[in-house]
Amino acid sequence: MFQKDKSVIQLQLQKNREAPGKLSRKNEDDHCQFHPNQLLEFTHIWKVSRQCLSTVIKKYDFHLKYLLKNQQYTDDVIEEIKNICSVLGCVETKQITDAVNKLNLILQGKTKSFHHDSQTSVKGFIEKVTTELSTSIYQLIDVYCHSFYADFQPVNAPGSISSVNPGLHSHLSFTVYAVHNIPEAWMGSYKVFSFSCWLTYAGKKLCQVRNYRNIPVKKLFFFLVNWNETINFPLEIKSLPRESMLTIKLFGTDCATNNADLLAWTCLPLFPKKKSIFGSLLFSMTLQNEPPIELIAPGVWDGSQPSPVTLQIDFPAIGWEYMRLDPEENRTCLEEPTKECLKHIARLSQKQSPLL
Repeated sequence: MFQKDKSVIQLQLQKNREAPGKLSRKNEDDHCQFHPNQLLEFTHIWKVSRQCLSTVIKKYDFHLKYLLKNQQYTDDVIEEIKNICSVLGCVETKQITDAVNKLNLILQGKTKSFHHDSQTSVKGFIEKVTTELSTSIYQLIDVYCHSFYADFQPVNAPGSISSVNPGLHSHLSFTVYAVHNIPEAWMGSYKVFSFSCWLTYAGKKLCQVRNYRNIPVKKLFFFLVNWNETINFPLEIKSLPRESMLTIKLFGTDCATNNADLLAWTCLPLFPKKKSIFGSLLFSMTLQNEPPIELIAPGVWDGSQPSPVTLQIDFPAIGWEYMRLDPEENRTCLEEPTKECLKHIARLSQKQSPLL
């Protein structure tokens, strides 16, 4: 017997020799450890476990301690940083890139922040850079956990890495930072990449913003397209319906035809029930065809697990939340709307206003 809510469902086991036995239980299952990840394809992308992340962090910590003690072998530290980013969806934030570049300066011996004959200065500079690097890694883990489902959660995470203009909070505004882990196959077919953003409600477009700044692929640890472009919608946040959806499409300009082809897209509700939209967030992108507008609604695209291509958006540090007003207690005297009000409502309904 299986009870869901108030409904009772009867389950009956049947033998079916033609059914695949991938999920069937065997005798040896009682004597071996089991994890759900074993049943998932693309485990390294679709699911990040605490054990997997803990392994790469321990290696990073080992090489970091050796670097602080001997002031050499920065290559090993940088390689472990790449492994951490790889586990976290092949995402490399700007803060990690900046810290890695400083470590490379130490490796190349070109930094001007210390004298080569001063061992104390070298050690102090390395300690400062590695502190920035560890903080950036911790921030990335926090962003990942806030964006996707994971069986781990950092404690006392550092400040958000969001860098959105605080003067734009009244209107819908955010920064499309980058698309991470661009497939190599795309680079051979497309020379530059762009994106578009549009708001929908009940299958209708509210507003659209197109970014015409075409950006080529950049190679850091992984391939990414880095726009760092602030998007401003001419709509106040408080005027948007609760079920408003934000959809972002990724386009690539074909090298042969010079046409803009749709490569991937993602969508998200602006006012989700379980969490607020604020700070830096990661969104999985589907590589399917054009999304149907009439089906863009909360829950149409599950972004709970990362996909091979990940979009990073920086929202304002202060999240917005939909506030439902409590009903008035004393409403015994309800008046019928006037004729002018009824005419106004009729005009709005003919315009298919999303506020009705």
